[in-house]
Amino acid sequence: MSGDFAEATAITAAGPGRFLANVPTGWEQGRGAYGGLVLGLLGRALVASEPERPLRTMMGEIPAPVVAGPAEIHVTTTRRGTKLTSLDARLLQEGETRARATGLLGLARAPDVRFPSMTPPALPADLEALPVVPMAPPLGPTFTQHVTMRCAEGQPLSRAGDAAIVGSVAFRECSSPSYGAPELTGLVDVFWPALLVTESRMRPMATIAFTAEYFGDAFAPGDLAFRSRAVAGHEGYVSEVRELWTLDGHLAALNQQTFCVIR
Repeated sequence: MSGDFAEATAITAAGPGRFLANVPTGWEQGRGAYGGLVLGLLGRALVASEPERPLRTMMGEIPAPVVAGPAEIHVTTTRRGTKLTSLDARLLQEGETRARATGLLGLARAPDVRFPSMTPPALPADLEALPVVPMAPPLGPTFTQHVTMRCAEGQPLSRAGDAAIVGSVAFRECSSPSYGAPELTGLVDVFWPALLVTESRMRPMATIAFTAEYFGDAFAPGDLAFRSRAVAGHEGYVSEVRELWTLDGHLAALNQQTFCVIR
C-alpha cells in the first residue's frame, strides 16, 4: 500500500498509447478504488500522452469497480489540431473497460481572458482553527486515511435544509512538486456527497459520471478550499457541483458529478 497519491497514481509507458498501472490497496471506497484515484490515473495518462498541452477538461465514467491490482490504460487520439487535442483513455482490468475518460488538452489562446465569476468560499484566516474531520477507517471509507478534511459547513447526517459543503482538503502525502490536474481530480472527489448533509441516516452512493475543468496546472501542494452543492436529483440520481480554490482566492477546478443512490 502506498499512502502517497503521486505513487498511487503512477503509470509506466508500455508502448504507443499504452500505459501500465498498479492500483494499490488502501484507497478503496467500497469494492473498488475511490473515483478520484481512478480518474487521477486516467488524467495522468492523458497528460503523459500530450505533455506540451495542459489538460483543460476531463469527462469520465466509472461503469465498474476498479480493484487493487494491475491495470492497463489505452489512450487514442480523436483529433489533434493546431492548439487543441482530444484524447480518449480507457482503463482495463481482466480485459474489460472499467473506467474511461475523454480529455481536451490545449495551448493558451487568449492569456488576457482570465477571471472568476464567483467568489471563493469563506474560511477562517487561521485554517487550523477548523478541526480535522475524524473520518478514517473503519468509520469512513478506506481512502480517507490519506487525506485531511476540514469542514466549516455541511456536516454529514446533520439534516440541514441546504445540501451544501464548505471546507478544505489536502493529501497527507503527495510527492508531486505541484498539484496538477491528476491531484486536483483526486482532491475534488474526497468530500462526502452533499446530499448526505440533508439526511439523518447513511445512504450508500457512488459516482457514475464526472466532468472537471482545470484553471491551472501547477498549484503549490497543501490545503485547498472546497465548496459543493447538490443542485438537482431525480429517482436516485443526484447532480452536484464542486469547486477547488487556492487559499488566496484562485479558482483551481470546477467539477460536476452525478451520484447514484444505491439504496
